[in-house]
Amino acid sequence: MTAAPKDRLLSFTFFVTRSITILLLLTAIAMIVAAALIAFDIGTGGDALRSQYSGTDFAAYTAQLWLLLPMALIGIGFAAAFFHLLTQIVRSVHEGDPFLRINAKRLQNMGWLALAFQLIAIPVVMADARLSEIAGEASQIDVDIGGFVLALTLFVLARVFAHGAAMRDDLEGTV
Repeated sequence: MTAAPKDRLLSFTFFVTRSITILLLLTAIAMIVAAALIAFDIGTGGDALRSQYSGTDFAAYTAQLWLLLPMALIGIGFAAAFFHLLTQIVRSVHEGDPFLRINAKRLQNMGWLALAFQLIAIPVVMADARLSEIAGEASQIDVDIGGFVLALTLFVLARVFAHGAAMRDDLEGTV
């Protein structure tokens, strides 16, 4: 295939997906540092924290926080991998050759990542609600089904791309 002409939308999308991937990785680092600082403050008996949340069971809060952190980091890892794959697909579209078998596989993997992200979000939301409850704040459990719809859409698109790649291979074989 020939290279696609300079497309500003694709260039912008490539920049955005690459930036989101980097921001997600930086967020994971920031979460680890923040969790360590919070745990240190709770563990050393930060008076300001204890006076602000009097009546809070800080042992239960710390335990719940350490339960939430790995789940949240796994979710961020799924999201970063998702955007990395999306960046690779955008690059292949920009190069003028999107109907590749590898893009079908990337879309399928993105579908699995979207599904995994939604599944890990359920215990994360529940753990976050429990943290709010321990701190004496109002808790809310809100699960979005849009991610499940996204996963199904990606699985269908993966099949479309696989079929497109097969048709192109057949066409090239007849020429």
